[in-house]
Amino acid sequence: MTDAPPVFVERAPHEKGFGAYFTAQIAPRLAEMETARRRRVKWFWLAAVFCIGILCLFAFAPLTELLRGVPVSAGQKARLLITVSLACAGLAAIEISYGHKIKGQLLPVILKFFGPLDFDRTPKISLGRFDRFDLLPKYDRYAAGNEISGSLDGTSLFLSQLNLTRGRGSNSQTVFHGIVILLLLDKPFAGKTIVKSKFGFPYVTCPQDGGLQSVHLEDVVFSKWFEVYSSDQIEARCLLTPDFMERVMQLATLLHTWNAPAPFAPQKHLISCCFTKNDLFLAIPCAVALFETGDLFRSAYDLDDIRRVLRQISLIKEIFSTLRLNRENAAAANVTGS
Repeated sequence: MTDAPPVFVERAPHEKGFGAYFTAQIAPRLAEMETARRRRVKWFWLAAVFCIGILCLFAFAPLTELLRGVPVSAGQKARLLITVSLACAGLAAIEISYGHKIKGQLLPVILKFFGPLDFDRTPKISLGRFDRFDLLPKYDRYAAGNEISGSLDGTSLFLSQLNLTRGRGSNSQTVFHGIVILLLLDKPFAGKTIVKSKFGFPYVTCPQDGGLQSVHLEDVVFSKWFEVYSSDQIEARCLLTPDFMERVMQLATLLHTWNAPAPFAPQKHLISCCFTKNDLFLAIPCAVALFETGDLFRSAYDLDDIRRVLRQISLIKEIFSTLRLNRENAAAANVTGS
């Protein structure tokens, strides 16, 4: 018998209104998911017992020969290795397939709370659209996943997990693994501004090659970790306020840790962003999978994953809300000054 779904208690400002939405749209699904999860766990342990049995069967003859002092043949070692590999792969497939299934069912429903947002676990995107931002490292191959697109608080949003590799074979190197976020804003920027971590990605073209000039900001801590280049010095200073960068760094930190958020570490969180035309583009390295919402060995009624997704999306909203406010303040200051 499955326990009743929990009640979502709103603990933070960004969770306001989600309790009622949770009760109506998500709680009924969680009951079905928990039943399916418990069934899948039973199959997992039955498969594990079966794999152990097969492993013992294949290992019996070699062990017997070893006890008699007879060397184990290469063929017996190979069969044993293949058996162990297949058993581990089969058990992992059960767990991974469950996570993908739950994510595909639950995440789209959570996203609808924020507006018309769609989720695609295996998107087909063209990275050529990002070349003009001059942020991503040079690469030979790429893989994308977990795409979110649509409208967030009236702003067009594209977000995807991205992995870039450079080189071939044994010389292959991951030069970027994280998320890219593209926001299409209603008003164009006067110039082009790029923010790079001083611990930035390899193989990235120096922004000064594109005619941008270095910008010095008053914030000593920010200047210690980041470099800013822009074609419009005044606009760059209006955009990059402490509030804006704080929210970007909070998002980067949240993507690395959730249960016990660590202090922001620029050496690990190599944030970069670009403001140009109507676009705000962010590239944030991330060591964990994006927006995970399913764990085979954790109850579907555990709401930590849902709270993490709410916080991640809310921080993205706060980023462009802060940016919008900065631009309005700058415009008002220009009107007053004139």
